[in-house]
Amino acid sequence: MATINDPNVPANVARVGAVDTSAGGQSQHVVLRPDEYGNLGHYRAHVFTGNIAAGAGALSELVQLRYTGAGKVVVYNVILEHFRSLGTAFAAGNFLFDVIRSINWTVDGTGGATQVPIRLRTSMAVPTATVRVSTTAALGAGTKTLDAVALRAIRGIASTAVNAMQLGLISAAANITVGYPGAVPLLPAMGDIPTGSHPLVLATNEGLSCRATVPATGVWEAAFTILFAEVAAY
Repeated sequence: MATINDPNVPANVARVGAVDTSAGGQSQHVVLRPDEYGNLGHYRAHVFTGNIAAGAGALSELVQLRYTGAGKVVVYNVILEHFRSLGTAFAAGNFLFDVIRSINWTVDGTGGATQVPIRLRTSMAVPTATVRVSTTAALGAGTKTLDAVALRAIRGIASTAVNAMQLGLISAAANITVGYPGAVPLLPAMGDIPTGSHPLVLATNEGLSCRATVPATGVWEAAFTILFAEVAAY
């Protein structure tokens, strides 16, 4: 069994492994802290789309985060906060939301509106990463190379039928037009959380996009939250 001695605390010995308290051993205490950010920072972006018109194309880009700094962006989570129709129902069909990484991103996307992410301490630097969100239509892609496959996708049913499937439950209500009225993680996947798995790390001119495919006819909105840090190295 290994032991760790703290020279600043006499007779304070932490044993790594099984602890024999009868021999005076002490359990090891671990203090978890955010990643060191130096003169950069930790940030949160919470965005609402506008009213997306009916007929949005498949895999429409709704949110784009692009990094142009010299360090790294560590993405901790991407949450689909909600998705709902706005007065005009969807035709029966499936919907999909995903999050995908981009590399070689040399020209910003177009359309929508830009948002400056919130600094989680006011003393942190203004973020270099930019966030763009759709207002009435899909965002223009800009110049970038999307990964061949998404990092993660979630799927559901928008239906006008009785007994439609919604969030894994059978509902007797008619005209169900949305499947996620509450928060659902796009990143990380639920199985990743306790395993210490590697986060998504973005380098210069890399980024991510949140995309959607929805059935026809519906007018709708969605909201997302992205938690990330800008660090010198990772």
